Amino acid sequence: ARPFDYQKDEFWKIFPNHRDSDMFKAWLGMAKRGHKIDSFKAPDGPGKKDAEIAYQKSEVERSFDWLRANA
Repeated sequence: ARPFDYQKDEFWKIFPNHRDSDMFKAWLGMAKRGHKIDSFKAPDGPGKKDAEIAYQKSEVERSFDWLRANA
């Protein structure tokens, strides 16, 4: 993940009318309650690509499980 400075007016030029939206306020509240998640880094070696693919698949499956339970 990379940080972005949403508090500067310059950021909002490409997102007019969204700065004060309920959806953004809800996202901001959720982000403030959360915590940093370190990026996945597969170990170097011959299985690196397979480890990255397995990680991505598991994350997609985890997201789908959450959606099934909460959407």
